[in-house]
Amino acid sequence: EKHKTESCRTLPFRLLIAILYTVVVISHDPVMPITAVQDAVKHAIREDAEFSVSTNGVPHKNIEDVDSYDDFWEWLLHGLLPVIFVQERQVSSNLNVSDPVVAAFMNMSVAERGWLLNFN
Repeated sequence: EKHKTESCRTLPFRLLIAILYTVVVISHDPVMPITAVQDAVKHAIREDAEFSVSTNGVPHKNIEDVDSYDDFWEWLLHGLLPVIFVQERQVSSNLNVSDPVVAAFMNMSVAERGWLLNFN
């Protein structure tokens, strides 16, 4: 009997510790931003890292079309690396690149180069 009453008396303290632990873990581990970045990287690899340019200059293959060593290396060199190591800003095709304002915007400093997902 005495053991049961002792167990019941410590129950609120144990629940408080469990709740505090949960709050601390949630506040120190930003799950939502990490998941969003992981999803963005997956999307960049699947959708943006295209290779095998056709005659009109548009790439038409992505990671799911890689089925040989040559395709892998072509995807890596012409698809993935340009997405990861961005050397200039991307602008809309409707903008006049010769405009000084647009040209100044497109130039990236050395510190800004190579950022993956610079639009997120």
